[in-house]
Amino acid sequence: MHDHLSRLQSSTIQCSYECDCMLLGALTKQMSQMQILSPRPKSEYPGMSFIGLASECRKMEYPQWYGQRSKRAHSCGLSSSLAPLLESLESSLTGLDISSFVQLRRLGDPK
Repeated sequence: MHDHLSRLQSSTIQCSYECDCMLLGALTKQMSQMQILSPRPKSEYPGMSFIGLASECRKMEYPQWYGQRSKRAHSCGLSSSLAPLLESLESSLTGLDISSFVQLRRLGDPK
């Protein structure tokens, strides 16, 4: 989340100046409401699981805006930019393997 915020704050334009500014404002506002903007957590988000954080990220709202000559809303948004990040993190998560505990139990079983 903070890396995405930093990219939008940088001088490198991600999409267009207008789009970057709107996404930066929306992301800053949403992160502030989630109480994860400042101070930046050192390693984890206290009191929040990854699943809870991912769920909150997916609920984020972002402004829709239209170009001067466009009748359709601009396609960039927080959900489209954060979704690939969340999917990548979710696929890399590993948890406890219950079979490891079953094997340990069998090794320690006096029977």
